[in-house]
Amino acid sequence: MKKIIGAILLIGISATIPFVTYNAAKAETLDSADRVFLEFMGIENKISYERYPLYNECFESSGWQYNFKLENTYGFALIAEICENDLQSFEVEEVYYEKTSPFALCKGIPIYITFNQYIEYKDGCYFDLSSGAELNQATIDKAVEKGFGYSGSGNTTEIRETLNYSSKTENLYTMKGNLPNYSGVEGGTNCANVAGGVLVGFYDRFCENLIPNFQSYRVLGTTIVYKSSTDESTKVIADLNDLMETDNNQLGTTFTGFESGMVKYSQLHGYTYKSENILTGGNFDFNKYKNSVENNKPVALFLNNYAFLDGIQESEGQDIIKSTHTTLSHVVIACGYKQNNYYNSNGQKIAEKIYLKVCSGITSRGICYLNINSVSKVDKAVSVIIS
Repeated sequence: MKKIIGAILLIGISATIPFVTYNAAKAETLDSADRVFLEFMGIENKISYERYPLYNECFESSGWQYNFKLENTYGFALIAEICENDLQSFEVEEVYYEKTSPFALCKGIPIYITFNQYIEYKDGCYFDLSSGAELNQATIDKAVEKGFGYSGSGNTTEIRETLNYSSKTENLYTMKGNLPNYSGVEGGTNCANVAGGVLVGFYDRFCENLIPNFQSYRVLGTTIVYKSSTDESTKVIADLNDLMETDNNQLGTTFTGFESGMVKYSQLHGYTYKSENILTGGNFDFNKYKNSVENNKPVALFLNNYAFLDGIQESEGQDIIKSTHTTLSHVVIACGYKQNNYYNSNGQKIAEKIYLKVCSGITSRGICYLNINSVSKVDKAVSVIIS
């Protein structure tokens, strides 16, 4: 009865909260959620926005929806409050352009407790705002358990795309030595720990004590070859599991937990971890990505729905692009790219396809290409350096 009474009170409160428009240039009006939103978008002087509160399963305020306008473009962002080491912080979880939030349909309490699930609590029941279907308590409990952690693989679907063209060009780049090919438990929740381990293994080449009494690579003539999983790299991943607070309050690891864990691990071994957002306006910025990897700085990608490239079937004037699409969140480390441009008979570019070379963290995939052409959603991307 206590929860229901709380819900009734909140319905009354949420109905009277007005939208407040914030001027990004007036720093004195900004609170911590605003600052996180603006830093993530990276375009403070061009954006205007309004926000309203979102709630968790206990009907407590736990985040914000931001409706924004950027020049002639509009969109929305969803921000959740994250608890890590008993400290509260905000995290941008989803950003969409030219779309209206499903929460715009909400007449009751807007509940936001995991990625891609938009829930309304009304008349004592939960409803999926995307489908209108009523949700049972088991579904809500499962969403709460998942939370905003990045937690590995999910259901897969094969997708194909056919491109017809007169000519094409291909531009390839890979960081020297690639990346360590570490992997986690298939279907497990430790993808972020594995990704962190890949970063540690990569930078152990330059910071020799990152993995004590161990060298993560071999030098064969002028070639650098990273070792595959070893007892030492497995221990690093296990240490990161604790430092990142994996499976604490949610399945997997939050972005906040990942960043905090990498800072702690680096400090414990005498080094400094720094990361730089390479999104622009909440969108993946390929030019910033290229600049990072071409300057020998790997990029951590936080994905929400993703597709690995299975291969490109080439014939005269036609490419059939085959990928496997997965419907859950995941974290990978990237070190290169494949950029294919397609042209018609008049020499006009008709398509550009970009694939990012990554350590997948999955045994069956290893080092492979991520297909980011409208079939993978990059939530967050940070260029990383440990020194």
